[in-house]
This record gives sequence, C-alpha cells and structure tokens, in this order.
Amino acid sequence: MLCLAFCAAPGPEAEQPKGDAWFEVPEGTPAHDHRLLSVDERDGWLELVPDLVIEERRGTDDYSFGESAPTIALDDAGRFFVYDPSNYRVAVFSSAGEFLYQFGSRGEGPGEFSGAIRRPIGFLDDRLFIYIGYRRLGFWTPEGEYINGSEHRVTGTRVVPLYDGTVLSSAMLRDASINQVAYTVARFAVTDNGLQETQRYARIPAGLQPNFAAEHTGEVYVSTIGPATQVVAFDPDGSVRWVSRFHGSLGQFVMPADLLLDGQGRIYVLPRLNRVKELPPPVIRTVDVLSPDGKLLAAVKIPDLPITIMWQQTRDQFVYGVQADPDTYEWQVVRYTLNLPFE
Repeated sequence: MLCLAFCAAPGPEAEQPKGDAWFEVPEGTPAHDHRLLSVDERDGWLELVPDLVIEERRGTDDYSFGESAPTIALDDAGRFFVYDPSNYRVAVFSSAGEFLYQFGSRGEGPGEFSGAIRRPIGFLDDRLFIYIGYRRLGFWTPEGEYINGSEHRVTGTRVVPLYDGTVLSSAMLRDASINQVAYTVARFAVTDNGLQETQRYARIPAGLQPNFAAEHTGEVYVSTIGPATQVVAFDPDGSVRWVSRFHGSLGQFVMPADLLLDGQGRIYVLPRLNRVKELPPPVIRTVDVLSPDGKLLAAVKIPDLPITIMWQQTRDQFVYGVQADPDTYEWQVVRYTLNLPFE
C-alpha cells in the first residue's frame, strides 16, 4: 500500500523518484555540529510582536472565526485569504486587515467544505488551493470561483507551493522491503490525475516523522533523526547543500525538530523533546537560529506556544499566523514582527 501525500500507484523500481533509500548525507557535504543548549544556557528570547490584528467580533458575519484555528494564505497584493474551518468558508481581507468578501459553504459538493478542522491553504499558479472534504485538494480563483478538485487522499498537514508549480508535502508509505510504515518528505507535480511524486528528499522509519520547511524559490530544509537531530538543506535541484546536527545531553532523546523560516532566509530549529506529562508550567522551548548556510547565529528560547499555528508563513519582515485572544480565547488573525536578541 502506498499512501503518499496524494496516493498514487508506484511505478517500476527503475522509475522510483530520487532519494528512495533511507536518508544518508552524501560524503563531502559541509557539516556543522552544535550542542543543544539547556534553557538556562540560552541568551535571550525570540518574540513575536503583533503588528496587525484581525479580531473576532461577535454578532457580525464578517468577523466570526470559530473554535478551530484558521489558516492563512497571502496573494501578491498582500491580501489575507483566511480558511475558517468552523464556518466552512474563506474570508478575504485587505493588506490593512479590512474585510473584503467571503466564499464557500458547508457540504459535500464541488467547492463545498466538510469537516471543521484546520487545513493547509496557499496559492499555486495564481490559483488558491485548500484541502477540502475527506482529504481532497480543491482549486479556486482568487475571487472564489471553484475550478476543480483532486480525489487523491492526502496525509500531510503542511503544503508548500514552489516556484515551478510543484508542491512540497510530507508523506507516509508502506515499505514492503521492511514490512513497516515509513515517512517521507517529497515534491509533487500537479497533473490532471492528481499529484504525482517527482522528488523524494528523505525517508525515515515510522515513529520519527520528519518535519520540513521550504522557500518558494525551491530551497528545502528537512529535519530528521540520526546520531542527533539534524537539519538537511537541499538546493532547488534536490542536491544536498549542507547538514547541521544538534547533539543533546547524555540520555536525552530528541525527536525531529519543528522547522520555520523567516523573510531573511534564516532557519529556526525547535527540537521536540520527550517530556514527562507532570512537567509543571511554564514550559519553555529552545530555538536555534541558523544562517542560510547552516551556521548557528543564536541559541534563544520561547514560551511553549502553538508556534506552528502562530507562525504559518513569512513575507519580508513579517510573520503571519493566528493566535487566541488572551482574554476571550477567540481566534485572531495576526501579522507579527519578529524580534531577535542579536539584532
């Protein structure tokens, strides 16, 4: 059984995409080794400071985000396209946060939304795409006209559109050679028959699901596990550019890290530690900031927030995401500025 981000029948062995083996860093790859510092050893805090807030306003249809966290896409003009799963719609706001229009409705038909859960959204070749229904991909015009959809199932919760019309997503497959499930990060081409895998970046055993981030220009970063948590950088052609490894203390088991990017091409590595459930609040996460060439710029910290919800994408000096109002717990769409202690 093959269950990639869009299930597709595997071809002959000779036609399998590049990178089908368990991931190994090619010999001669520039490598950087870093010690995973404790919270007390870290210098300063990473801060997301709200610059623009689109708030929920009770009693109006224009601002009524529900209980499920919205997801955001930006068009070239800087407009916010907010997928609001609780209300089965897309709400569109200007770059200044003014409500413009909305589209979508609840249902199982073409262009309708079912299931009030958070889904990826983005732009691909001037088309808006959203995961709809039971693991399907749909395309709309920016004005809200439904174009078409794919019936192929998806497994990833993050989809990054790339410059050449492909998308990057995570995937899961049943590996017959070892008789177990494995995870991959792969690039997919959009075809009339759904999405087809064209480039595989990493394949690792089940239980160690990789994370990834990517620039629209095609630079890809994948977090896997090896002797330590490692981040591997790929060029747009799929070749490995560098690897950075983070070594924890003796006996500390580190999972693949969450990865985020900013508008300057820096990579933010947030290792996921196995914590005991009784660990008292406040919990603080470690953040290691890498330069585009993999060198360590800073070792900082951040409160244990739902960071991948708050930090959904970046443009220029801003981070775009959503947060819960600290008083009402209602969802807000937010544009943040990013404050770093070394700037």
